[in-house]
Amino acid sequence: MGIKKAAAIGCLGVSLLTGGELSAYQVMFETMTCNGETGFMSADIEAVYKIEPAACTGPDGKKLKKILLKNSAGSYDVVTLTEDSAREVMKDIKVYMRAKRKMLENGNSLVITR
Repeated sequence: MGIKKAAAIGCLGVSLLTGGELSAYQVMFETMTCNGETGFMSADIEAVYKIEPAACTGPDGKKLKKILLKNSAGSYDVVTLTEDSAREVMKDIKVYMRAKRKMLENGNSLVITR
């Protein structure tokens, strides 16, 4: 059996909640553990706090990255992924930030104050 390479699924989308309300933008990617197991995950793009080197390599010898995701408990969930997947997540974040900046520059934002 050959070594599975983790291909980034880098996809930026909007998911729907029940009742037709829009939730936050999601970033989707393939994960890889230090022992080579792969999986799939999506996360709120604004929950991404940091992407940094992980303390291990994949079975192909390439260094893995870890992504820190802010959770509702005030701490971080840590997920490992390949450098290619991390690169795709960063591209998605850049696209999201450009769109958000453009929205703010065009004045299409709603500011709610108490």
